[in-house]
Amino acid sequence: MEHLISEIKNAKRKRFFFWEEHIFSFGSRISSEELCALENNHGFTFPSKIRTLLLELGQGFVNDLYIHGVDMIYPFDEENGNIEGFVTFASDDLGNYYAFSPKSKDVDVIYYCCHDPLGYCAVAKGAEDFLSIFVNNGFKITDYVYNLDLDEI
Repeated sequence: MEHLISEIKNAKRKRFFFWEEHIFSFGSRISSEELCALENNHGFTFPSKIRTLLLELGQGFVNDLYIHGVDMIYPFDEENGNIEGFVTFASDDLGNYYAFSPKSKDVDVIYYCCHDPLGYCAVAKGAEDFLSIFVNNGFKITDYVYNLDLDEI
């Protein structure tokens, strides 16, 4: 997992003719205390590798993926049908969410929650797999999830 986070932090893209800039745009850092407060306030526990992802990357953009800050991490409510209780931790530039389900048998699974068309599906076995998919697809998650089969919400 550390090598994937390092690859994201150090990835550069060519810009213009004379320089490169980092692909990851850092926002505010997230502390362990803030994550514990979220867990206590909402009654869930972060899977360890999602906790690592949030602590190591913090809030920020990587191409089309936005890692949420503490103000954007929350569980879906009952109005969201089958994904009630799923906890968002990231979104893409199309407004779709990436979440885990603390109530499921396998809390590590990452779900893609799409708003158009409305549906969801498992996208990765865990945070490390999610980051691997993202990195191996040229730091573009929307290209990967575009043709996934979705279940109804």
